[in-house]
Amino acid sequence: MTLRETERRQFLRLASAIGGGVLLSHTAAAAQVARAEGRAESMTLFEALEKRVSVRRFRSDPVPRQDVEKILRFAQLAPNSGNQQACRFLVVDDRKILAGLRQECVRGREAVLRARGEDIPQIQEMKGYFEGVFAAPVFILVLVDKNVQYKGYTDKDGSLAAGWILLAARALGYASVFFTDSISEEICRSFFKLPERYSRTCIIPIGVPAEWPARPPRKALQEVVFLNTINA
Repeated sequence: MTLRETERRQFLRLASAIGGGVLLSHTAAAAQVARAEGRAESMTLFEALEKRVSVRRFRSDPVPRQDVEKILRFAQLAPNSGNQQACRFLVVDDRKILAGLRQECVRGREAVLRARGEDIPQIQEMKGYFEGVFAAPVFILVLVDKNVQYKGYTDKDGSLAAGWILLAARALGYASVFFTDSISEEICRSFFKLPERYSRTCIIPIGVPAEWPARPPRKALQEVVFLNTINA
């Protein structure tokens, strides 16, 4: 190796170290500002994938509108059939509306429990459950427009968009959960008077968690992955 090549490599290592220091310093400063302003800190994609977990108890801390818009901008980037972009998003942050939806959920679930012969403790537990869920300040209904060309794919499009909402929310430091049955499509359709052309994929509360639960264990990779052929 020539002297000139050695000097060049030393320079590149030094420049890289300086650049990395600037980047780390900038990242730390941005995180400090975010904490001071009460905003969520962002994280890398792989951190969000690893740290995302379903949360069903929230605090009432507000979620800034710009964070909700950022989450939805990423949801729009999710894969979809034929780029027909059938997904629609109903954002609900009005506390009176959310209180009314919670009452509908409690009323419907209480009727089911009483029909099963459940006693008061189970009913009270259910009410506490919905109180924890509806403490979240923002709910997003993921809808799909059925009046599109590739009609057989809209349920998949909605699920993909919902997955990106969950990841984008976690990347910004927020908790979320993918609800289907606990807050049913029938209740949402009736309560929000959804037009017939839309079907609902799910409803997602977003907010600061009351606490971060531990991630449930996953199976070992070798238990779920096949290579080239399926084993019996």
